[in-house]
Amino acid sequence: WDDGRVTEAASCCKEGSKLYTCTVCKETRTETIAKTAHNFSTTTTPATCSKAGERKETCTVCGETRVTAIPMLTHKYTTTVTKATTKKNGAITQKCSVCGHVGTRTEIPYAKTMKLSAASYAYSGKARKPSVTILDAKGKKISSSNYTVTYAKGRKKIGTYKVTVKLKGNYSGTLSKTFKIVPKSTRITSLRGTKRGITIKWKKQLSKFATGYQIQYSTSRSFRGGKILKVKGSTKISARKTGLKAARKYYVRIRTYKTVSGKTYYSSWSAVKSVKTKR
Repeated sequence: WDDGRVTEAASCCKEGSKLYTCTVCKETRTETIAKTAHNFSTTTTPATCSKAGERKETCTVCGETRVTAIPMLTHKYTTTVTKATTKKNGAITQKCSVCGHVGTRTEIPYAKTMKLSAASYAYSGKARKPSVTILDAKGKKISSSNYTVTYAKGRKKIGTYKVTVKLKGNYSGTLSKTFKIVPKSTRITSLRGTKRGITIKWKKQLSKFATGYQIQYSTSRSFRGGKILKVKGSTKISARKTGLKAARKYYVRIRTYKTVSGKTYYSSWSAVKSVKTKR
């Protein structure tokens, strides 16, 4: 047999053949040549967090193509906080820094209401310090870790005092509210009916607590339509009211008042007493 000759070349898509001839009798035989390997060139589309990628292999000889999917990548989230104010909601947002996809968004309701534990206190000579509660737009209590509280100086004498809250953390802005320190109340020591009138006596208050007194009287227990008798001077301890209806029952109560820097502050009302006028 001779060394043979290739009658058809093998490729990656089909087999080839080789012919051998006997050098004596000229008999021939054919031998199959196996397919060759593909000669792939590769192109890759990278995967992202918003789209899957792929690896594409194409044979440069026969054009056969193989495609392999590349799974999507996970998002790379960063957290940003838009602070809530006293007028506008804020939010905590997780957003992918690559594709911009928003993962989660948690709303922060704005700080709406500031409350004090007391709106007024009777004078005691001690500094007053009401506690503070802040509610958001949904009526939920905001943690005290999200704000600092500043009180006006003094807070001992009769007057009006400011409490200021400065928001922090997930909030920004300020809120404020005032409270009062009012005079001590007094009490009725004597109430007597006279002819178409009444005579009332009360416990005197020191001048630093009172500029004067207000006496309210009415034929109604609820003081509907009641009238006020004003008595100037802290040293006064009695007053008379005439011109009332004869033989009628009147309800009476008293309170002190103190004028500070042109503003008048009132104590709480005393206990109510009643008396009947004479004819």
